[in-house]
Amino acid sequence: MKKFLSKTTLWIQNIPETFETVLSLNGLRLQSGTSQYIKEFEKLNKVDLEKYTILTPSLKRFTYKNRIRKIEHRITFVSGHFVETDQSDRRICYRALIIDAENKEDECSLLTNEAQLYGCTISETDKAAFKKKSFNKMLAITFSAIIILILFLIFCII
Repeated sequence: MKKFLSKTTLWIQNIPETFETVLSLNGLRLQSGTSQYIKEFEKLNKVDLEKYTILTPSLKRFTYKNRIRKIEHRITFVSGHFVETDQSDRRICYRALIIDAENKEDECSLLTNEAQLYGCTISETDKAAFKKKSFNKMLAITFSAIIILILFLIFCII
């Protein structure tokens, strides 16, 4: 299977130095109002925030896999707040879309590097939550069903 290069899109509301809104694609700032800007911004907002999993009070994530032409792509949407604050002393918010990263650690690294280009920092708490292994619900349900079945069999035999 061919491995694709990862792609990172980052939208930042009010970067620290100039308080301008930024949309960046793989480290390159996109010009507001262009067709590429509009296309990438629409991709960022493709998934409703209600589908995101809350990792910390300032970080949400939604990851899924999509198969295109027999090739599986890992797609992660992130919504959060940086350590830095805006003119009103509110933490600066961001949205990101990361495609084809190897794993959660790679996603965190890509997002951190992209944010640093614009003077923004992800908190250590958010980084740790971003990399943390998630609980596999299906595995838990299967394990619970097996235990219930075993208990049922034991009580039927007695």
